Amino acid sequence: MELSQLLPMCPALAVLPPDTLWDIRMRAGHPPCYTGEKGTVWDAAPLTPDDLLRAAQALCGHALALHERTLRQGFLPLPGGHRLGVCGIWADMGDGSRLRRISSLCLRLAHQHSGAAAGIWPQAQGKNLLLLGPPGSGKTTLLRDLARLYANSGAPVAIADERGEIAACGRGMPQLDVGASDVMSLMDKKTAMTLLLRAMAPAVLITDELGSAEEGDCLRQARYGGVTVVCSAHARSVADFCRRPELMSLWRDGVFDAAAVLTVPGAAPVFIAREGEPCV
Repeated sequence: MELSQLLPMCPALAVLPPDTLWDIRMRAGHPPCYTGEKGTVWDAAPLTPDDLLRAAQALCGHALALHERTLRQGFLPLPGGHRLGVCGIWADMGDGSRLRRISSLCLRLAHQHSGAAAGIWPQAQGKNLLLLGPPGSGKTTLLRDLARLYANSGAPVAIADERGEIAACGRGMPQLDVGASDVMSLMDKKTAMTLLLRAMAPAVLITDELGSAEEGDCLRQARYGGVTVVCSAHARSVADFCRRPELMSLWRDGVFDAAAVLTVPGAAPVFIAREGEPCV
């Protein structure tokens, strides 16, 4: 994916280094907004709905109509592990609900940071680990590097990559470095984890953005079957994670040995053993 495709709508990209950006937000009636290592930067001119449509079309190879199924989940996976969040007006014209007008876009940029997990690797290796943090805090980057470290250590690693962000597979090959891992891409996590456990005999199972009791059941099955599980979830602390009724039993029942809590991208995660922050 080339950000130069967005220059007609986002002229500030001509001077902003792409590798320093975390996300680009585009909203009808407002200028583009860029968030990255140097904070938040606003462009000059407000965008129109037609600008948003042109941007979305450019990013998906001018084939937006072919992605309606994924759009119903509110996002498009893009080459390189990037993700385009899409908001707008939906209407059912008798042939199913379809996106009729785009009102805002959020382009989340994936970055390869080999060594991102080096600081917690001595504590994390061999543990069933839960990565916690708010959106955009770097959980996927850390998961990706943990997959690489496990795979490079010789462990059979399986990745359930529902949104294509961990490994960014293209034409059957990961475009981001996850070592010699087995990757199931763009399949719902529950089904992907079930198939990976059944067919690939992993020693380590990795997945992103845990969100349902059914997904938790798959992790429980893997954990009690001798597989090391590493996954992420949206929460600012273990206590916040445990306030989600569909997930709290995973911590309470000891499915995870420890948690690593992230706050902002690039910051060192806080490593918490089970006894360090009980489920309350």
